Amino acid sequence: MSLKEKEVLYRLYSASNSVFEWGIGSSTIIAAQAGVERLTGVDSAMPWVKKVRKHVPSNYNIRHAYIGEVKEWGKPVNETHKDLWPNYSEQVNREQEPFDVYLVDGRFRVACAALALLHGQKDSRVLVHDFQRSSYQVILEVADKMEQQEKLVVLRRKATTSDAELLVFWEKYEFDYT
Repeated sequence: MSLKEKEVLYRLYSASNSVFEWGIGSSTIIAAQAGVERLTGVDSAMPWVKKVRKHVPSNYNIRHAYIGEVKEWGKPVNETHKDLWPNYSEQVNREQEPFDVYLVDGRFRVACAALALLHGQKDSRVLVHDFQRSSYQVILEVADKMEQQEKLVVLRRKATTSDAELLVFWEKYEFDYT
């Protein structure tokens, strides 16, 4: 993330008590610096999970989402374990309480954004990094853009988007690891 994107992240995290992250790292450190009380973060690369855990508060729930063997940036090596891929986006469903902010900066971004919009409250914010990628623009079918700083977009669920629509949307993208 650029400095300007990190500033937006810090501002939103500072105003939040709880954050869920798909993709962990510098954003997780920013959450700690911003005083976020409750954070759950997931990643598909176990070595990265172990490394990040060493640098964040012990009460942060940093966990590995197993989707099979992964290569650089947590991308699946092949489709041998494709049946496990939904495990990544579905990690949020293990959380009973909604979060103030959801950051989507890992694999399966469209599917993760759909489940964040479904899991969150009306005023929850969903941030998607690298939003300039054309494959992520479909998210605007179910979400409104509130703010954008470079490649980081802040979204909220459209008032007209139903839970059923979000589930169909998730099912359409649950195997797209971009």
